[in-house]
Amino acid sequence: MVSAAMKNAPRGKVKTAVKTLVLFILDKSGSMGAIQKQTISGFNEYLMTLKDDKSSKTLDFSLTKFDTEVLTGEVRPVSKIKPLNTSTYLPGGATALYDSVYKTIVNGEQWEKARRGKYRILCVMQTDGQENSSRNYDQRDVADLIKAKEKSKKWSFVFLGADQDAWDAAQKFGIARGNTLSYRNAETEGTFTGALAGATVNYTQSQSDATSSFFASNSSGTYDPSDLDQGKKIKKKK
Repeated sequence: MVSAAMKNAPRGKVKTAVKTLVLFILDKSGSMGAIQKQTISGFNEYLMTLKDDKSSKTLDFSLTKFDTEVLTGEVRPVSKIKPLNTSTYLPGGATALYDSVYKTIVNGEQWEKARRGKYRILCVMQTDGQENSSRNYDQRDVADLIKAKEKSKKWSFVFLGADQDAWDAAQKFGIARGNTLSYRNAETEGTFTGALAGATVNYTQSQSDATSSFFASNSSGTYDPSDLDQGKKIKKKK
């Protein structure tokens, strides 16, 4: 039997986990061939970090792979997402970045509507090259769509650029500097398992609906993979 004292005792606020959908857009154009194994290993370790985290039960995931063509994946619980291998990630072709981002956002938007906005959505874009083969959408189309989704305060957009000025590329889409990361192509695996994994876990464990400081320690917009260990909390540099 529960006593009257227990019934009337003050209760602390219980934080409920925020449901999150991660839309991951992964470049598999020809230039990624040189780092195919690094990309596969890095993505798989990143995925395992998300699966092992305590927030995984409220995390859904979808993977879009693109080159000249765009292949959007089904949204599933992160625990059901299969790792990549050399058959499922085979680089080749050009870079249809605009088409891949636009189609992925639209798919996420439709998925969100079916669930009546009960999710926050994190859209992560990774590329090592410049747009050169989209046929259906252009830079303005993507920028306008991102701006519209950000107004809902439920969507966050992250841009990772390998061997390029990621901030310059992200600016064209209107993505915040704090959500932008430049890294060396040779450090792809470390970037996925370090900065990206750590920042994603921090976000999925947080109560924030949207963020403009995803990479909290990277005010410069650059990253040295030796700064972080896999999955550990990102701390601001002094």
